[in-house]
Amino acid sequence: MLNHIDIMGRLAATPELKKTQKGQSVTTVAICCDRDGNRAVMNVPNDWFNVVLYDKNADNFCKYAEKGQTVLFSGRLTRRKYTDIYGKDQNIHEIVADRFYFCERKKKGEGKGVKLDVIADDSEEELPF
Repeated sequence: MLNHIDIMGRLAATPELKKTQKGQSVTTVAICCDRDGNRAVMNVPNDWFNVVLYDKNADNFCKYAEKGQTVLFSGRLTRRKYTDIYGKDQNIHEIVADRFYFCERKKKGEGKGVKLDVIADDSEEELPF
């Protein structure tokens, strides 16, 4: 049996790093995915998913991620039960990510983390090779 999911979408908000009572880093982000990758059709609904990252993944993700970025998550689908404020049992499905990949480079001067600049040479000189 296998429980594995790869999902790509845009971040709905800039993630916030939190700590559990035991000091473990955790963050939960919502992502918006286009159905079938077809963003051009106006009547196609979007799907929204919650993604949870723990420990070093959460630390690194919060350090570099920002609202609107396209991110690919790889992990497993889980179901968590909890009791709401009215005492009713609820179920929530989440993706617990083991890995993440940023699918876009930040433009020069944008963002709060490491700048991934594309080196461009505008000179018209010929290359030496």
